[in-house]
Amino acid sequence: MNKDYDKIAKIEKAISKKYGKEAVVNPKSLWNPEKEERHAAAAKKFYEKNKRNKLLKREITKSEQINPRSSCETCGKFFLDSRDQIHMRKYECCFECFVNFVEDREERWLNGWRPDKQEGF
Repeated sequence: MNKDYDKIAKIEKAISKKYGKEAVVNPKSLWNPEKEERHAAAAKKFYEKNKRNKLLKREITKSEQINPRSSCETCGKFFLDSRDQIHMRKYECCFECFVNFVEDREERWLNGWRPDKQEGF
């Protein structure tokens, strides 16, 4: 395949005229050791954060899942999504009961307090 260098030069000249000289500059020519260090540090920080987030949001394996036919002992609702699964494992209630009765009162809940049937659910 023969390259027509005159044609390439004309195209580059037209691009630089329309969009500026930065549009036809080789990006490698603008790279320097300081930029390389900043990029490496940012990439390391990104991957550490990503790894930490994956550990926090790990998927529940099949063996850890609760039977979907189980119901919340507090309100009787059947479990529908993964939020219910997570809250059932930790607080023995569905997500809705967690929001209504447990959130910001975890210590009281873990010590055994449960709402009366008349407390509004």
